[in-house]
Amino acid sequence: MVYELHSDGGMRVGSLDILTTTEERRSQAIVTLACLGVSKVFPVLDEGTSWRIVFGSPQGCKSVTALDNVSLCVPKGKVIGILGRNGAGKSTLLRILAGVYRPTSGSIQPNGTVSGLFELGGLGKGHLTGREYAERFLRFHLAQQSKLPELMEEIHEFSELGAKFEKPIYTLSTGMAARLYFATATALKYDVYLIDEVLAVGDEHFQGRCWARLRERLSHGASGVLVTHDWTAILKLCEVSHIVDRGRIIESGPTEQIVRSYLNLRNDFSTHVARFCPDTPTDYFAQSQQDAEIRFLVELNKPEPIELGYSIELLRVGVCWEILLLADHLPIASSVGQHEVRLKIPRLPLPPGRYYLNLFLNAVREGPSGRRIPCDARSWTYGSALSLTVEGEACGSATMVPLNWTKNDAIR
Repeated sequence: MVYELHSDGGMRVGSLDILTTTEERRSQAIVTLACLGVSKVFPVLDEGTSWRIVFGSPQGCKSVTALDNVSLCVPKGKVIGILGRNGAGKSTLLRILAGVYRPTSGSIQPNGTVSGLFELGGLGKGHLTGREYAERFLRFHLAQQSKLPELMEEIHEFSELGAKFEKPIYTLSTGMAARLYFATATALKYDVYLIDEVLAVGDEHFQGRCWARLRERLSHGASGVLVTHDWTAILKLCEVSHIVDRGRIIESGPTEQIVRSYLNLRNDFSTHVARFCPDTPTDYFAQSQQDAEIRFLVELNKPEPIELGYSIELLRVGVCWEILLLADHLPIASSVGQHEVRLKIPRLPLPPGRYYLNLFLNAVREGPSGRRIPCDARSWTYGSALSLTVEGEACGSATMVPLNWTKNDAIR
């Protein structure tokens, strides 16, 4: 049997190329920040031990080990990612790198100026206006007097506060205050940025501006450490990442591999119900702006309704990660046997390039809930990625929208 699935949809995307030059390879050999065998032990305060800690005699006190022999380095012009669950020790590591905490053992070796983009909003109380806060911050960080007017104007413009820039901070909403703090903290340029969930500030529009500012800093040779549990942010900014668990780095490597380990998706599919045939191709090809057809075989071992879901993703680790096309609940078959599936996408709205193709099989169980049982998957998150190479001529936009212009006389 042959089943044809049709799917429409798409979005405009740009063509991205990663070029590795000799100069870039040299910059990767320069370490701007090193963490060597760092451990951090915090004493536990209680009524019987507080006096010992105050007088510098913590012997005999209970303690908690937040970091245990952590080593890593930050190459020039790169951002490394630190993934971990709550309480894993990520924030403690970031504060030690920033010099907020002293390590119990080990050393931190910075090679340039370091800025900590975490706990934004220090150096002032709510009664300060936005302008007063920004000026205090810049003076505290020894900004040149001659550059203060220019920096203040940049902070005012980037924060998008308008007249509220002159109002006390306590009158601002949480989102407005976050925009002020981020704009102020990134006004000065540093060699290393230490980032802790700061990319979640403000609305979607402002988050995009935050990404753009960080990328602008990185394009001029700055480095960074991104500490988060948001693996999508790690994919977009970091080529190399680490997983921290219970104060130790338990895995390091390319970000795509680290994200898979961090997600730790269970592979307990019900392949005894349905599965992709073992000889499913791993590479597919299509033409931009032409009808695409992706063929593969599905094997049903039980007479149950089977549905297909698919996605096409643009994944350039350290650059971007976007789901460009997505569809699910596409019925395939319900009879036992081998079935050929033809997934058709009219006028493939993707520019030339290489993409990830992800396929998912689900069995639909009868009943009011319509429960779906995962049967099989081909996806980079499971380490079984399929590639889709789109060929054709490069174009500024992948989706062509018909548009007619008419000339009208000016109305006065």
